Amino acid sequence: MKINWLSETPENGSDIQNSLKQEYNFRQKTTMFLLELIESKDWIDLSLIEFDFCPKLNSFSISKNTPEPVYSFLSELSTKSSVQSKIPWLEYQ
Repeated sequence: MKINWLSETPENGSDIQNSLKQEYNFRQKTTMFLLELIESKDWIDLSLIEFDFCPKLNSFSISKNTPEPVYSFLSELSTKSSVQSKIPWLEYQ
């Protein structure tokens, strides 16, 4: 899994620390969530999945660099109300 930082690096050390902690927590939650999905989807490889992180907005989203059909699957999954509460990247919207 790759995380692309979309904006410039935060200005001070405290902001950098907070952003790094947020990315770390996001990686943990998202990796566990995606590992559960991988069990049911043999075509998902964690190394294919990319997220965009905007530190200024404290938000994560599925990157368009994620290849198909993984991108469409994760995007569609994000719209299903039955699983939205379990999707880590929606916690940061």
